[in-house]
Amino acid sequence: MKAIIKKSRPKVLAANLSGQNLSALQNTSQKFSADVITVEDQQIAVSAALGETSAECSDKGKYADSNAEFLLFAGFDRAALNNFLDELNKVRANVDLKAMYTPNNRNWSVAHLIDELEKEHKQMTGGDVNG
Repeated sequence: MKAIIKKSRPKVLAANLSGQNLSALQNTSQKFSADVITVEDQQIAVSAALGETSAECSDKGKYADSNAEFLLFAGFDRAALNNFLDELNKVRANVDLKAMYTPNNRNWSVAHLIDELEKEHKQMTGGDVNG
């Protein structure tokens, strides 16, 4: 008998999205059978926000909450992610801060990850982020 491996649905973690960007994300996620998780508490671990673990992160409270719009993609392969992002671009959703879920950022607080992305964005573009 062959084992059946159930693949979990891809997830998109979102913070601070405006109405138009949130609507575009929800519609695009439906097309790609992805779950959208909106996070309010930026002091929880990324893995906890995704429902993977309830463990607290070690950097809780070390980074301030941000108002910047943010997306984190989990469980997408490269082709699916590219197609997803292309679809968001088609509907003119513009979110400057995007990241992939990695072993490196899984135990960071959401606030820490957004902080790192804001610094990186500013260094690369010299400008502010949306939000």
